[in-house]
Amino acid sequence: MTATLEGRRALITGASRGIGAAIARRLAAEGAQVVLVARTAEALAGVAGDIRGAGGAASTIAADLGIRLDLDRVIAEAGPLDIFVNNAAVAQRFYRFTEFDESYWRSVFEVGVSAPALLMRAFARGMAERGRGVVINISSMAGSIGLPFLAHYCAAKAAMDMVIRSMALELGRHGVRAVSIAPGAIDTGHHGVSNEKAADNPLGRVGDPEEVAALAAYLASDEAQFISGGVVACDGGALAGNFGAIRLFEPYLTSNTEP
Repeated sequence: MTATLEGRRALITGASRGIGAAIARRLAAEGAQVVLVARTAEALAGVAGDIRGAGGAASTIAADLGIRLDLDRVIAEAGPLDIFVNNAAVAQRFYRFTEFDESYWRSVFEVGVSAPALLMRAFARGMAERGRGVVINISSMAGSIGLPFLAHYCAAKAAMDMVIRSMALELGRHGVRAVSIAPGAIDTGHHGVSNEKAADNPLGRVGDPEEVAALAAYLASDEAQFISGGVVACDGGALAGNFGAIRLFEPYLTSNTEP
């Protein structure tokens, strides 16, 4: 594997498991020095140990991004960054809109919008001063389409996509790129995601965290230096259109020839 990120420093939030851990491992494999942030020190240590065991460089900061003092500590300890990956989120819950929990709604926006915006503000200042940097936001297909029982999640992801677009417009002239990745159903071991339950997309399967990580590594590299301000889907084609309409219209085909 070519070390396309050699000499660069990257911080990944929510890096103790799932997509965040996969991104941390991939960026380190590409040569970046990675800083891992999450609430649980023990889980972070495990991911950092894997990275170091593979010959990479990793450090950790145990912090709860919903606590302002912890947020300030991350900013102070992170050091100058070339790459910032916003992946942290509160544990997902499903609520009917008429019954959502108010405190949970606030926590979703605190950790999913306010905290990353403050981190992006802090890190982007240094990037702009140095004339180079990449901010990658891990969004969701839920930021582009409504999903039942997840109004809080959809709204937070859509909000961050707009933050990324605004950042890209303002900071591009300073050499800073900003982009969102919108995963679809990814097998992170949560919410019963499986090919049987959550693969209603053209490819007919769920994704792996490593597939999102590969996209993040590409977007962080100089090979993607003309990509900024957009939302890049990694969803098996789910956002291409109404995949369920295939079953609706198939009876009217004039030919049964496959595909």
